[in-house]
Amino acid sequence: DWIVFSSSNGVQAFAARLAEAGDARLLGTARLAAVGPRTADALAAHRLACDLVPDTHSAAGLLEAFREEPPQRRLLLIQADRGRDTLEKELTARGHEVCRVTGYVSRDVACLDTAAEAVLASQPIDWVMLSSPAITAAALRLFGDRLHRWKTACNSDAAADLLAAAGLRATVVSPTPSMAAVVEAMRAWQRGGAGHESHARSG
Repeated sequence: DWIVFSSSNGVQAFAARLAEAGDARLLGTARLAAVGPRTADALAAHRLACDLVPDTHSAAGLLEAFREEPPQRRLLLIQADRGRDTLEKELTARGHEVCRVTGYVSRDVACLDTAAEAVLASQPIDWVMLSSPAITAAALRLFGDRLHRWKTACNSDAAADLLAAAGLRATVVSPTPSMAAVVEAMRAWQRGGAGHESHARSG
């Protein structure tokens, strides 16, 4: 009944497999849901119309959007291999039949290469944008104490909480997990100074 995409990367992987198998007619009457506008745009780029984008661009937003959906719907979730199982568990608990598949695989970078180290040494860095808990964990591992010298912009409380656990406070946390919201939170901080931090986090 529904195919749910949690990222634009998942759309790309799904579209590639769909092209190998045939075309959009294979989807039958299934409706498509995207976690946010960028994911919906990725669907549109493959001529796939998106039927649902939640007001809040997150797993929680998708859950809220599906709250009125009658039970016993069949849902296919396209996620990364590290994607959280929140959607699967909550939708299953509501009586839906949920199939969660890995659309793409992400792997950690073991260490910064020479070219990356040279850029860090030669270019002034003001902000680091952290777009997921996994990326935040990687940044902590790869950059270490250098993160203390940079302002950090997180797109979710989960990413900010990882920083906090490492003894770092996020400079800003966007109210919604979109890059546009992160950029706006950074702009607001620049306009309002350090005193704007708690407001940016609370949204």
